[in-house]
Amino acid sequence: MSIINEIIVNFHKWYIMFMNIFNKKWGTMPKILDQVENKILEAAKKQIFEEGIIDFSLRTIAKECDIAVSTIYNYYKNKEKLIETIILEDWFAALYKMDVGIENASLIEEGFLVICTSIRDFIAKYNKAWSQFHGSIYSIASRHQLLLDQIKVRIERILEKFEYEEDKKMSNILAECVLACSTHVEISETEYLYCIHRLFNK
Repeated sequence: MSIINEIIVNFHKWYIMFMNIFNKKWGTMPKILDQVENKILEAAKKQIFEEGIIDFSLRTIAKECDIAVSTIYNYYKNKEKLIETIILEDWFAALYKMDVGIENASLIEEGFLVICTSIRDFIAKYNKAWSQFHGSIYSIASRHQLLLDQIKVRIERILEKFEYEEDKKMSNILAECVLACSTHVEISETEYLYCIHRLFNK
């Protein structure tokens, strides 16, 4: 099973657990990492963001951390699992940012904007790493439907909050439009917000 497919299979379980942690109070992830694992993750992030995924090497990470490669396998069964952990951590952070922004939004435009900016920030962070994989399992396009489903849930939450529940009928179309705007940086935030304003402020 590929790294991205594993994320899909486990998404709901992980996300429910993640949100339960923050259910009562917004805070930081209360996961305690030991010193070695933290060093592994930091070295792995550095390699992904500086060298990209295609050159990702456990041997390089082990050398950076001054440990044996076998030590890494005590924490992660393979390099794909390590990459998955890093990507999933950042994607959860993006979802969390969306949820907090929606919760705090005083205008419907603010709720839609935080979805767009969260996705753009996530894509920008991995832009160099993903640029090596055209049409691969790591690409945004390959996980199109999963992203749409996640965006749709949040759009429906926004519509409920601002009493546009009847417009939930077009949540699939809205999700497609929001994703398109979020992944095309040539569309400015001003243009994006103008469209949202025209849709919901008549």
